[in-house]
Amino acid sequence: MKLQEIKNLVQGDIVVIFGRPFSGKSVLALMLSRHFSNSHLILIDSNYTKEYFKINPNIRVRYIKLGRNVWEVFHQIVEALREVPKDLESLVIIDSLTTLQSSVLGPRVSPYENLLYSRLVDSLMLRLRWLKPATSVVICHEKLLSFESQDLVPRMNLVVMRHVDKVIHLVEEGGKRKLEVKLARELTPDKLQEDYEVSA
Repeated sequence: MKLQEIKNLVQGDIVVIFGRPFSGKSVLALMLSRHFSNSHLILIDSNYTKEYFKINPNIRVRYIKLGRNVWEVFHQIVEALREVPKDLESLVIIDSLTTLQSSVLGPRVSPYENLLYSRLVDSLMLRLRWLKPATSVVICHEKLLSFESQDLVPRMNLVVMRHVDKVIHLVEEGGKRKLEVKLARELTPDKLQEDYEVSA
């Protein structure tokens, strides 16, 4: 599938790109950003190399300083989002929620800290809705929804997913990378919504 086709599929939506580590999530998002006239990267991940920035030299990058203060991190992201115009040719990438989670929560997580983090992500996703018709891409790792079904979903609270329109799952089959695109509501247990799959 061509990147322009992916743009047409997700334009104006809140999209979560998820997969296992080093599956190409960030590269896909950066390549997609070249097809928008106004692209912004809110960079939480510290694993970016110079090669990543060469994919789209014109993208506007806002670095987020991480720490254990949940709301301080949140306010940095909110300030960065204020720079994103609300139009169809604007794209904002948040890379990544997995890094944010590990930084904010740390190795030992209290129920209170976990609640704060959930509230932060929920508020963040709601802010992305306010940015529409701009397109938002949020990157995170995958997790197992249940041992019974073996379904893989974004490493996010499914309650937070109510703000998301579509998800793109990067998978490898037979040594080839493949995109699986679904409506976000398809990830809820009832699985009533239609989905569609795209091989790339």
